[in-house]
Amino acid sequence: MYDLNTSSFVAIPTLTGIDNYRPSFIERFGDKMYLASDSYIGQLSNISNPSSLSFNSTFLSIPSGYGNAYGGPSTHFDFRYLLPDQVDMPYSNLAEMSCACCGRYNSATDKYEATNTSFVTWSPGTNPFGSVNGDVYISDELRIKAGAKVIISGMNFYFGQDAQVVIERGTTSVSGGYLRLSNGTVFTADNRCSTSSIASCGTTDNCDKVLWQGVRVQGNDALPQTLSTTSKQGQFYMTNNSMIEYAQIAVLAGGPLNYGGGLVQITDSRIKDNLAGVIFDPYTRYESGSIEGYNRGYISKTHFMTTSDWYGGPSVKPFVTINESSGIRLLGNLYENQIPSQFSFTQQGMGVQFTDSRVSITSSCSNNIIPCPPQNIVRSQFKDLHVGIYGTNTDKVTRTLYCHYNEFINDYFGVQLSGVDFAEILDNEFSIRPRASAIGLSLNASTGYMVENNNFSTHNGGFNFGNYGIVIYNSGETANEIYRNYFTDLSAGGYVAGINTDLSNGPSGYANGLEWICNTFDSNIAYFDIALAGSMSDEQGDCNTEPAGNMFSHTSNSIPSHFDLFSYPSALNPIKYYHHDVTVSGTNPRVEPLNYSQDLVTPIYYYIPATCNQYGYDSGSCKVKHSGLPGGLSYPPGLGKNNSENQLLTYQSIQENAITLQNQITELKAQIDGGNTDLLINLINGGGSLDEISALLAEANGNVSLRVQNALSISGDLQISGLVDEAQNDVSLIENELASAQVLYNSLWKNAVRQYMADTVGTLLKDEMESLMIEFQPEGMQRFASVLLSESEQGWIAPDDISQAVADIDIELPALINNALPESIPSYFESDFFASAANTDALNDWYYENGGVYYNFLPDNLLPPMIYAEGKSNKTNKELVENNTGNKLVVQPNPFKAYTTFDLSAYQFEGENNRIEFYDLLGKKVFETPIAEKQVNLIVQSADLPTGLVIYMLYMNNTAIETGKIIRMK
Repeated sequence: MYDLNTSSFVAIPTLTGIDNYRPSFIERFGDKMYLASDSYIGQLSNISNPSSLSFNSTFLSIPSGYGNAYGGPSTHFDFRYLLPDQVDMPYSNLAEMSCACCGRYNSATDKYEATNTSFVTWSPGTNPFGSVNGDVYISDELRIKAGAKVIISGMNFYFGQDAQVVIERGTTSVSGGYLRLSNGTVFTADNRCSTSSIASCGTTDNCDKVLWQGVRVQGNDALPQTLSTTSKQGQFYMTNNSMIEYAQIAVLAGGPLNYGGGLVQITDSRIKDNLAGVIFDPYTRYESGSIEGYNRGYISKTHFMTTSDWYGGPSVKPFVTINESSGIRLLGNLYENQIPSQFSFTQQGMGVQFTDSRVSITSSCSNNIIPCPPQNIVRSQFKDLHVGIYGTNTDKVTRTLYCHYNEFINDYFGVQLSGVDFAEILDNEFSIRPRASAIGLSLNASTGYMVENNNFSTHNGGFNFGNYGIVIYNSGETANEIYRNYFTDLSAGGYVAGINTDLSNGPSGYANGLEWICNTFDSNIAYFDIALAGSMSDEQGDCNTEPAGNMFSHTSNSIPSHFDLFSYPSALNPIKYYHHDVTVSGTNPRVEPLNYSQDLVTPIYYYIPATCNQYGYDSGSCKVKHSGLPGGLSYPPGLGKNNSENQLLTYQSIQENAITLQNQITELKAQIDGGNTDLLINLINGGGSLDEISALLAEANGNVSLRVQNALSISGDLQISGLVDEAQNDVSLIENELASAQVLYNSLWKNAVRQYMADTVGTLLKDEMESLMIEFQPEGMQRFASVLLSESEQGWIAPDDISQAVADIDIELPALINNALPESIPSYFESDFFASAANTDALNDWYYENGGVYYNFLPDNLLPPMIYAEGKSNKTNKELVENNTGNKLVVQPNPFKAYTTFDLSAYQFEGENNRIEFYDLLGKKVFETPIAEKQVNLIVQSADLPTGLVIYMLYMNNTAIETGKIIRMK
């Protein structure tokens, strides 16, 4: 009871007989309080001193015949006052109370502590609160003490604004508390005051709705997690349609420093309209020794939602937040904002946010059968969010994201990762928001990724909204692939910026770097299939192993400004694009780019298509390499269980294979270019003298590699380009063997690192991996090794690939403004900031420590990409006309100076909804002219159009039926 004299809660004496007075109002008369039962008036004395309270349960009897009935004569009428079941509230003076007072005193229970060490089940009619209907109101706290074990079934708990549920962690002698919600149990906010008339709130307003604090699951980050009831970690379970709503944080597994490790398992439940959903504080679970394992906690088949009941404010925090975890599994959950229009798009919420964590997001099974029948597979879905998955890493751990077989529906960003190496993005559906600069997958300063078998398209169709399928920034100097993905109905397929290859040997660089292999781009993709605004491997595909194998959209047949391959002025290297031979029977002509950037404006870099003669595209091309499909679905063609890449590697097998391949590569290199391939390319592209280059070619004895031949042939120095005649011998067989050996060597290390990062059984131990990195110094593994190795062992790692803590580097980080960091930092993306792993880690650490996020917002002027002279097609004008048989308009003259005439006679125009619209190269409509019924000619004056290339679109009955281009000359 609350003592107003001391402003504190005090214990009261046992009041014998008061249980019979539960339904009674309490009325004060003089210095006493009175209650009524069926037969007696009870009296409370010493009410000004609650600790000395006393109760007379038979103070005055109610005469027979009167009982609780109203009316009738009674000398005790003033004392006999009884109404239907009420507990504490509402008093007759409720209108005089404040909202604060209402919220503080309207609950029957302020704090309850469960201490039972054996399992008990609370249900309606059977619970310590005396609730028959299952409703319980708590103003301060429900605490599951260490050692206590409680199951709540089919009840509704209403919590005050400051109330929380605490599940204590264990002690040296007592296990952690245990709480399970089942059978539709609901934890929600007590908002009765908001529906009551409180005078102090105003004449028409009620009290504001409140958010309660949520569930806190305490753990001990130095202790193991087990599923036994003797575990020292607090344990919290939700099952069978249970729900938490209207909380500041629905569930926090952690709390104060070192409280991570609380066990949370949520299945078939609802997390609704909370400001933040489930947060996992830092915890590393070890299987044994230094082998990291997945957290015992997980979330499966649970619906995270923001609904029309939302009253939490102008923004939604992440549904799931994972900080510094050795592993969390999220299986078949739905994350959605059902009211996205009520928020600005940057405030629509995130599905999952993680930092320095291993996170597996994939499907579940509705009936828990293994393997799951296809009809019972439940895919994870991210719907109508600002970001589906947002991940960053600092320099602390080698952990990553496994994103397999999920759906991203109408999100602004599907997946955005920064500094997250070796992520697996497999077999996902990205239905991208139809909004400018929306992106399906954004990878920033991340390397070693596996992006395969994903589908990218615009939500509900359309292709002119300014959205992108994949955006890659600064994935480093090493080999990476975007492999076998599908793109359609987009403004742009893939966009590459920053450093994505090794440019240390001049503009041509190495063949290492980012490659786009075996992707399919289907019409329509409005502006470009693949665009380069930075660098990537100067060899896309390879005639020695496999041509690039991309299927281009050829959208330029209908949208003339489209490019299959495009280079921005900021591109850093030319690209040799090797494609299959379209003259081979059965080869789809779309393997050859139709419209691409060429060497039109110096020093803009460009594409050089090259045919791999007699290399056709057939059923053996572009097979599946890796799959993220669940076990219940059939393995894709080409991916059997005996796939060598899926075999577990050991320290010994890695070492033996690496030595064998190294020796093979060294021997083969010595047979080509005299072993001086890199040096020759550097001299050819870097201004080496004719004598130097000639001497090295002489050492090659006519065995000149195709790479050196290409570098010679495109040299601007005629004398140097003439040296290509030194290539007297066919070295294709040697080059094929060398290319195959290099592919195997790179795959060996990628598979070893991926296995190590995913390993939970100890097939590769940390000290073994450290030893391998030190011994072989594998190219492409520098960023991984810099996190794993001590500083003294990092001498072989390039400076940009070395990760460091914030305190160790001198960079300018964004400043806090009103205690928050900016979400948009365009200057960082526009510079080479993210080319440095140390910069990225420092920035990520800075944002992590301050609870901030930043996004890869693309500049608005990127689309359309034709920002200089129009690219040339490798098809003749005659071929273009034949390919575009749908066009019926005849425009003459074109180009034109004063005017041009459209011949409309091929169409029969009726009604008023016919017109031609004209657009400039930035997509802005510059002119529109109507077409009258039966009109057969239309003259357009030069004064109505800008100078240069103009796109026109013909509309008949408000439907676009033809598009083309005209050129207005000065």
